[in-house]
This record gives sequence, structure tokens and C-alpha cells, in this order.
Amino acid sequence: KPLHYAAKAGEVRIIKLLLKSGCDIEARNDQLQTPIFLAIRFGNYEAVCYFIQKKVNLEVKDQDHNTPLLVACNSYNKNGLKILEKLIEQEKKKDDFKESIQKCYRVTAKWDTDETYNLLKQTGIPDLTDISKIEGNKVLEMVKENGAEQILYENFYNAIDLNEKEKLEAFKKTDLYDVFMKRYEEEKTK
Repeated sequence: KPLHYAAKAGEVRIIKLLLKSGCDIEARNDQLQTPIFLAIRFGNYEAVCYFIQKKVNLEVKDQDHNTPLLVACNSYNKNGLKILEKLIEQEKKKDDFKESIQKCYRVTAKWDTDETYNLLKQTGIPDLTDISKIEGNKVLEMVKENGAEQILYENFYNAIDLNEKEKLEAFKKTDLYDVFMKRYEEEKTK
């Protein structure tokens, strides 16, 4: 698709011409990615900014269920951090901002990128994606307040299914364990 190629190349002038000629800014390729995904992946900051200016859908998900923000969290190109910063700026306007940042923390932990992690920390939202890093007796309240409940529940669910004893022991040390166990049991009986 021409718009995808222009986004990949970072050719904003061509992107503008293609949009004027009727190309769909939300067109998807075989991986269900819109052009902004390619602009992000290939580090084309000006193209990303232009797509944002044109109010491109930043909630769209590709075939791997990644949003543009999540793709930016694991992009290793020359403008990766600058692009991520721009997307975080856009995310701040949304109700689920904290949850989006928690998802970014999880992606960042998987790929072990310190620069990205430090940028996420600047949002003021703590990383609550790993139960072993959380201390205190009001963990449930903190997790809910910071948008990490679903991510931690998924971790809990997986720990049970995969019989990860260390993770389960970490959950048992918090007030999350009983709440999550009840939810887990309810889901299993459905």
C-alpha cells in the first residue's frame, strides 16, 4: 500500500500527497497495521507527528494486539525515545493512561530497555507489573489506582496455570492473593 511505504520511508511530503489523493490514513496492511505503525517502527518522527496531527487512531491494534504506543516501547531506532515521548504525550489525554503505561512497563521489562524504562518512570506512574517488586499491605489499592490490576491478574492466572511457585508465594504476601484467587475460581467455574 502506497501510504504504508511512504510512512516506512518517512516521506511526509508524499504522505500528504497520498492523503490528498484519497488514500485512507487508517488503511491496514497484512499485519493489520496502519501507516503510523511503520512510521514508528522505522523511526520516522516527522511522519509520526504528522499522523498525530491528522488525528490518526492511536487505539488501533495490529494482529499481535499492539497499539502504536506498545510498538514504540520496543522500537530500537534513532528516534525511538522521541517517538515514544510524543505518544506518551498523546496518551496522557486518555482515561486509561495509567493502564497504558503499565502495559508499556511490561513490554519494556520483556525487552530490557533501560532508556525506555526511565522515560516511563518520568510519567510518575510506578511500575507495578512485577509483584515481587511491590511491598506493603495496601497493594490492591495501589494497583487499582495505578492501572495495573488486569496485568497483575494475568500474571497471577499464568502463575497458577504454569505452577510458578515463587510468583504465587509473592502474591500470597499481598492483599491481592485472596481477591485474585476468588476471581480465578469464579472464572474456572464458568
